[in-house]
Amino acid sequence: MKIELFIAIFVFSIGLTKCQTPNSLIELAPFINQIKKINLSHLFNLFQKAKLFSSQFDYWSLNELSLSDQCSTDLKNLLNGLWSKQEWALKIIDSFAKPPIGILKGSLNWLGDYSECIESNNETISFVSKYCTIISNNQPPTPSKAAFYLKYGLCSPKSCTSKDISEILNFIFKKITKNDQTFDESNVVCQTNNDLDKPALIIITVILTLIGIICLATILDLVSAYCKNSCLQSPNTLYIQINEDSVSTNLLDTESMISEAVPAMGLSEQLISALSLKSNFKKIFLTLSDDSQLSSLHGIRVITLGWVILGHSYAFIVPYSDNPLEALNFLKRFSFTIVSNAFFSVDSFFLISGVLTGYLFIKMSSAPNFKFNITFITKYLINRILRLSPAYYFMLFFSIFLTKYLGSGPLYQNNGFEQPVCRTRFWKNLLYVSNFQQTNETCFGISWYLSNDMQFHIIAPLILIPLVLNKILIGILILVLLILVNIISTFLSLYYHPGSELGILGENSQYFYEWVYIKPWTRSSPFLIGVFVGYILFHHRKPGYNAKIRTV
Repeated sequence: MKIELFIAIFVFSIGLTKCQTPNSLIELAPFINQIKKINLSHLFNLFQKAKLFSSQFDYWSLNELSLSDQCSTDLKNLLNGLWSKQEWALKIIDSFAKPPIGILKGSLNWLGDYSECIESNNETISFVSKYCTIISNNQPPTPSKAAFYLKYGLCSPKSCTSKDISEILNFIFKKITKNDQTFDESNVVCQTNNDLDKPALIIITVILTLIGIICLATILDLVSAYCKNSCLQSPNTLYIQINEDSVSTNLLDTESMISEAVPAMGLSEQLISALSLKSNFKKIFLTLSDDSQLSSLHGIRVITLGWVILGHSYAFIVPYSDNPLEALNFLKRFSFTIVSNAFFSVDSFFLISGVLTGYLFIKMSSAPNFKFNITFITKYLINRILRLSPAYYFMLFFSIFLTKYLGSGPLYQNNGFEQPVCRTRFWKNLLYVSNFQQTNETCFGISWYLSNDMQFHIIAPLILIPLVLNKILIGILILVLLILVNIISTFLSLYYHPGSELGILGENSQYFYEWVYIKPWTRSSPFLIGVFVGYILFHHRKPGYNAKIRTV
């Protein structure tokens, strides 16, 4: 059979190259209709041409290509192994992708066998293989677009670069078809073994240092707790007083005596407690609450979190499924609207954030001897930055510089979760303005929420300051004005860009994501309403205030 099998497996994918591959779920159905229109006789003719080409293929054919010397040598070794039916060479060809079932249901991931490919080596002739994927779209997936394009997996000698492989593909296609489809190195993505670079080593060092500090703080906290427990093992001591006339017993409360004798926790003890696993686990799993907490928000937060996870689970799995067109049938079900409208779930978190912002701001301003000045506003903003930034920055750098080393496989990106541009353009994330960048520059996709949240906290005092100063009417007017800006901007954005009203699932999904979904002027209403709700809740919880609705 010589190289016939090697050529024939491309035939079906060649036929599909006549179709315009989709970029969104809505575009997937027309793509399938184009597949249905493919003439089967055309595919048969392609197969006959491939068979004729394979019968004439020999070593001299490789000389027509401008390949690297080592790549040409390894390809000749592979061909020789196929002609002699050696197992390692047959496994390489066997690992190539074949047309799967369910193509008319949108099965576009033709991945082949990744493990079989990378394990098919020949140490005798120093032949090492690598797994590559041919993609019909050289644009990386973005948060606004699902990665709907044909992906074809193949096995190649490790010495062959993406440019070499694209030249081989163009050479084969030119011989067996008149299709003007051409490939360049951006269409060929090969799995690579990445060595740790300097930023990754720095982050690993920071992680190990933090782990060491936490372990040390936990040990010191346990030792300190043990010493205190041994001293206070019997807090109530029986004291016997012997007098000449009588014997009496007095039960002395030594707890109060010791608490007065022992000074408050110093700075070092506070740091140990803050970093200790023991202390933090107690706080995390503490179920007790007092009247100062808004306990109902915990339930809303849990329900919303489940909603967010449910929606994202469907959104992220569809491009990698074998039958993504089934999603169109799901969208017709009324019971599925909770999933298809899951992008509204984030508004619940904005509402909760607004409630807490308004409630705590009014609570702090109602404290005795409170003085409203620029220092108070500065502390308000700095406190928010310090609460969010450490964990946010850590996860940002972890995702950019370390995720490329955490996985491998036919669908795992060589650059990890983030695009290469993120290694130098993450400054917008650091400044909480990541929602003002194009989708092809998006870094740490979920950061758009934190950027909006920070921006909302910056404008919140515009409403809260008049309320603190008892200028309630002014505060309400500013609130209504900002909400009107949100409503009008959202309407105009959708009205002048037809197709974006369907959201991320629509034809104009990229515009919707960039100018509606992540922009503060279109997402601020839940937060603004939450701020005023927090103001009302604070006054409602004051003694003597009656907000019950009277029945008639």
